[in-house]
Amino acid sequence: MNKKIRELLYRSFEDDLTPSEQQRLDRALAESEELRAEKHRIAAMRSMISESSDKTFHPFFAEKVLRQIREQSRPAESFFDSLIEVFRPVAIAVTILFIVLLSYNLFKSDSKSLASAFAEPEIKLEQALDPTLAWVME
Repeated sequence: MNKKIRELLYRSFEDDLTPSEQQRLDRALAESEELRAEKHRIAAMRSMISESSDKTFHPFFAEKVLRQIREQSRPAESFFDSLIEVFRPVAIAVTILFIVLLSYNLFKSDSKSLASAFAEPEIKLEQALDPTLAWVME
Protein backbone atom coordinates (compact mmCIF):
# COMPACT_ATOMS: atom_id res chain seq x y z
CA MET A 1 0.00 0.00 0.00
CA ASN A 2 1.34 3.39 -1.03
CA LYS A 3 2.24 5.73 1.84
CA LYS A 4 0.67 8.76 0.12
CA ILE A 5 -2.58 6.87 -0.51
CA ARG A 6 -2.67 5.83 3.17
CA GLU A 7 -2.18 9.46 4.23
CA LEU A 8 -5.04 10.45 1.92
CA LEU A 9 -7.20 7.78 3.53
CA TYR A 10 -6.45 9.07 7.04
CA ARG A 11 -6.99 12.68 5.99
CA SER A 12 -10.33 11.79 4.42
CA PHE A 13 -11.72 11.03 7.87
CA GLU A 14 -10.70 14.42 9.24
CA ASP A 15 -10.71 16.89 6.35
CA ASP A 16 -12.35 17.35 2.98
CA LEU A 17 -10.12 16.26 0.16
CA THR A 18 -9.74 18.19 -3.05
CA PRO A 19 -11.59 16.65 -6.02
CA SER A 20 -8.38 15.30 -7.53
CA GLU A 21 -7.31 13.77 -4.21
CA GLN A 22 -10.76 12.22 -3.75
CA GLN A 23 -10.61 10.69 -7.25
CA ARG A 24 -7.14 9.30 -6.54
CA LEU A 25 -8.35 7.77 -3.26
CA ASP A 26 -11.47 6.30 -4.87
CA ARG A 27 -9.37 4.68 -7.61
CA ALA A 28 -6.99 3.24 -5.01
CA LEU A 29 -9.90 1.91 -2.92
CA ALA A 30 -11.41 0.25 -6.00
CA GLU A 31 -8.11 -1.41 -6.86
CA SER A 32 -6.93 -2.51 -3.39
CA GLU A 33 -8.76 -4.91 -1.09
CA GLU A 34 -6.20 -4.17 1.63
CA LEU A 35 -6.97 -0.44 1.47
CA ARG A 36 -10.72 -1.10 1.72
CA ALA A 37 -10.14 -3.29 4.77
CA GLU A 38 -7.98 -0.54 6.32
CA LYS A 39 -10.74 2.01 5.70
CA HIS A 40 -13.30 -0.30 7.30
CA ARG A 41 -11.04 -0.83 10.39
CA ILE A 42 -10.50 2.92 10.79
CA ALA A 43 -14.23 3.66 10.46
CA ALA A 44 -15.10 0.94 13.01
CA MET A 45 -12.49 2.20 15.45
CA ARG A 46 -13.65 5.82 15.13
CA SER A 47 -17.29 4.88 15.71
CA MET A 48 -16.35 2.76 18.74
CA ILE A 49 -14.37 5.63 20.24
CA SER A 50 -17.07 8.20 19.59
CA GLU A 51 -19.73 6.00 21.20
CA SER A 52 -17.69 5.26 24.32
CA SER A 53 -16.48 8.75 25.24
CA ASP A 54 -18.19 11.94 26.22
CA LYS A 55 -17.90 14.78 23.78
CA THR A 56 -17.84 17.51 26.43
CA PHE A 57 -16.78 17.99 30.01
CA HIS A 58 -19.29 18.29 32.80
CA PRO A 59 -20.66 21.76 33.61
CA PHE A 60 -18.25 24.05 35.47
CA PHE A 61 -15.32 21.67 34.89
CA ALA A 62 -12.87 24.48 34.16
CA GLU A 63 -13.93 26.44 37.23
CA LYS A 64 -13.48 23.40 39.46
CA VAL A 65 -9.99 22.76 38.11
CA LEU A 66 -8.96 26.40 38.53
CA ARG A 67 -10.32 26.46 42.10
CA GLN A 68 -8.30 23.36 42.99
CA ILE A 69 -5.18 24.89 41.47
CA ARG A 70 -5.67 28.08 43.49
CA GLU A 71 -6.23 26.11 46.70
CA GLN A 72 -3.10 24.06 46.18
CA SER A 73 -1.01 27.12 45.35
CA ARG A 74 -1.40 28.44 48.94
CA PRO A 75 0.55 25.90 51.03
CA ALA A 76 1.71 28.40 53.67
CA GLU A 77 -1.80 29.65 54.39
CA SER A 78 -3.18 26.14 54.61
CA PHE A 79 -0.35 25.17 56.98
CA PHE A 80 -1.16 28.02 59.35
CA ASP A 81 -4.86 27.31 59.06
CA SER A 82 -4.22 23.72 60.08
CA LEU A 83 -2.14 24.89 63.06
CA ILE A 84 -4.98 27.10 64.19
CA GLU A 85 -7.40 24.19 63.90
CA VAL A 86 -5.08 21.94 65.94
CA PHE A 87 -4.38 24.40 68.75
CA ARG A 88 -7.87 25.90 69.08
CA PRO A 89 -9.15 23.08 71.35
CA VAL A 90 -6.00 23.31 73.47
CA ALA A 91 -6.45 27.06 73.92
CA ILE A 92 -10.09 26.63 74.89
CA ALA A 93 -9.25 23.92 77.43
CA VAL A 94 -6.47 26.00 79.01
CA THR A 95 -8.75 29.04 79.26
CA ILE A 96 -11.47 27.03 80.99
CA LEU A 97 -8.93 25.51 83.39
CA PHE A 98 -7.54 28.99 84.18
CA ILE A 99 -11.02 30.34 84.95
CA VAL A 100 -11.82 27.34 87.16
CA LEU A 101 -8.57 27.75 89.14
CA LEU A 102 -9.13 31.49 89.63
CA SER A 103 -12.68 30.85 90.84
CA TYR A 104 -11.52 28.14 93.22
CA ASN A 105 -8.82 30.40 94.71
CA LEU A 106 -11.29 33.26 95.17
CA PHE A 107 -13.81 30.95 96.81
CA LYS A 108 -11.26 29.52 99.29
CA SER A 109 -9.67 32.83 100.30
CA ASP A 110 -10.97 35.23 102.92
CA SER A 111 -10.45 38.39 100.92
CA LYS A 112 -11.57 39.02 97.39
CA SER A 113 -8.54 40.50 95.70
CA LEU A 114 -6.41 39.86 92.65
CA ALA A 115 -3.66 38.38 94.79
CA SER A 116 -6.03 35.89 96.38
CA ALA A 117 -7.31 34.91 92.92
CA PHE A 118 -3.78 33.85 92.02
CA ALA A 119 -3.25 32.23 95.47
CA GLU A 120 -0.58 34.73 96.41
CA PRO A 121 -0.36 36.08 99.93
CA GLU A 122 -1.23 39.73 100.22
CA ILE A 123 1.83 41.83 100.78
CA LYS A 124 1.52 45.12 102.57
CA LEU A 125 3.43 48.13 101.41
CA GLU A 126 5.82 47.96 104.34
CA GLN A 127 6.67 44.36 103.54
CA ALA A 128 7.23 45.08 99.89
CA LEU A 129 9.60 47.98 100.44
CA ASP A 130 13.08 47.54 101.70
CA PRO A 131 13.38 48.62 105.34
CA THR A 132 15.81 51.38 104.46
CA LEU A 133 13.49 52.67 101.76
CA ALA A 134 10.60 52.54 104.24
CA TRP A 135 12.66 54.63 106.71
CA VAL A 136 13.36 57.25 104.01
CA MET A 137 9.68 57.50 103.13
CA GLU A 138 8.67 58.20 106.73
